[in-house]
Amino acid sequence: MYTTINKIKAHKPAHCEWKKLLKFLNKTEPDDEPLKISDIVKSNSVDPIWVLYFVEGHDREIRLFAVWCARRAQHLMMSESSIKALDVAEQYANGKASDKELEIARQLARAAKNAVPLTEQPMAAQAAEWATQEIAKRTIFAAREAAWAIAVTTAEASKWTQARLIEFESQKQELLRICITIENQSNKQ
Repeated sequence: MYTTINKIKAHKPAHCEWKKLLKFLNKTEPDDEPLKISDIVKSNSVDPIWVLYFVEGHDREIRLFAVWCARRAQHLMMSESSIKALDVAEQYANGKASDKELEIARQLARAAKNAVPLTEQPMAAQAAEWATQEIAKRTIFAAREAAWAIAVTTAEASKWTQARLIEFESQKQELLRICITIENQSNKQ
């Protein structure tokens, strides 16, 4: 998984993430030198998700990452439709479900999310819906929703931010594992 600093800059990344990246790479200006996504993930301490906006291709891996993130909040999903949506999204990524099946799963996940009582965890249901989005890059919002769902189940609101950061660290490590696996496969070819 590769991109360039110019491609990242063209998408107007958050200022703090941009500065961290340039500092990590020991650069002051953007260029077109190939840049490993794993290096971007390593360069930033919080919220690894933004790097996936700059990846070309790898829709399967991006969707599977989103499903992995949403499954971390699966225990908070009150509807079988939300869980089934994750199953279909995973099958779709692996070429075992059609566009139509993904659309139906998305509709069912959306209905499940809209039916969630306020006493339950709507962000977990939202994570399932995001994982079924038609464009893989849109599925990455599942990761943020899952992180928030897990965080707000913490007993004290004062610890939500800490719990969210812990979940983002888990996501970062999984994303790093995926990137390194892809990079190692590319090096063998």
